[in-house]
Amino acid sequence: MVYIVTALYVEALPIINWFHLVKTNSTSKFKIYNNEKIQLIISGTGKVKSAIATTYLLSQQENHNLKDDSVILNIGICGSKNKNFDLGTMFLVHKIVDFANQRTYFPNIPPDNQLSKAAITTADKAVISDSEAIQTDLVDMEASGFFQASSLFMENKNIALLKIVSDHLSDKKLSKEDVYEWIYSNLGHIK
Repeated sequence: MVYIVTALYVEALPIINWFHLVKTNSTSKFKIYNNEKIQLIISGTGKVKSAIATTYLLSQQENHNLKDDSVILNIGICGSKNKNFDLGTMFLVHKIVDFANQRTYFPNIPPDNQLSKAAITTADKAVISDSEAIQTDLVDMEASGFFQASSLFMENKNIALLKIVSDHLSDKKLSKEDVYEWIYSNLGHIK
């Protein structure tokens, strides 16, 4: 089974359409979509919401017994300090820094993976300036919460974060159409 956590509906929508996911009749506070191979949950913005949604999704599995070939993905947009990273470029996260407590996490990336890799900082609020306090190229609000929760249920090798650059740390309002297109255009790599 493939489990997917997105923060926003607009991030989830291209995945829902591509994989023909159907909304479940779950009575939870979360929107959950699935088919026979994929379950997707929309967490809301922030590391706490991401951790709660991830925990909810994975704790619903039979006796918390996840198969060895199950994987969980956090897919979403992020900001970038590196202005050389084009908008819409996807990265596989190899290092996560939680800005609030400075803890660092290292997802286990297979050495033969061909995706571009980058480190990400998880901040508690949107970062809209090129702060020297941020030491990584990417910045988001969910990665550390997602990773901590996922690692309670799954082995590190079965956890991946795929982040797509949406801005260069500006407060410019993003269009839903752009976000949809950036996710959609990367679905071939995600698959």
